[in-house]
Amino acid sequence: MNYFCLKGELLLNLGESIDELSDPISLADTLESTGRLQDHGKLITFACACCRLIYDKIPETAQKSLVLAEEFVKGLASTNQLLDERVRLWRFLGKESCDFSSARVNAVRAVICCLYADTPPEEAYNSVLSLMEFCNDVEQHRSQQCALMHQIF
Repeated sequence: MNYFCLKGELLLNLGESIDELSDPISLADTLESTGRLQDHGKLITFACACCRLIYDKIPETAQKSLVLAEEFVKGLASTNQLLDERVRLWRFLGKESCDFSSARVNAVRAVICCLYADTPPEEAYNSVLSLMEFCNDVEQHRSQQCALMHQIF
C-alpha cells in the first residue's frame, strides 16, 4: 500500500484519491505536492474561472480586467498590459485595498490575482489559496472551485 504525506495529511493511493477530493484546499495541497500547480497557464485559467463564479459581484472596471487576463491566456494580451491593469486596479481600490470586510474589495483583489504573467512556482500554492479566499469572501463557491481544479489541473 502506498502512503503519501501532503501538508500534514496522510492519503492512500494518491492516483485514486485525488479524484475523490471534494475540498478545494485539500485538492490544492495535493496538486502542489505533485507539482501540478506549476503550470502558469492553468493557474491563470483557474483564477479567471473562479472570478467568473462571482462575476456579477465584480465592479465593472475589474470585469474588464478579468477579460484582459482571459485574453492573456489566449495569447491576445501582453505582460505589460497585465501590469498596467494591476496598477490601475490597485489605484481603483486606493485606501480601501485592505478592507477585507468589503465584498467589493475582495472581488477586485480576486481579479488582481488573475493579472500576474508569471507566478514563481514557490508562490503558486499561496496564490491559489488567496484567490479562493478572496472569491469565497464575496460568495461561497468551494464545491465549484474544487470542480474547476479537477477540470483544469
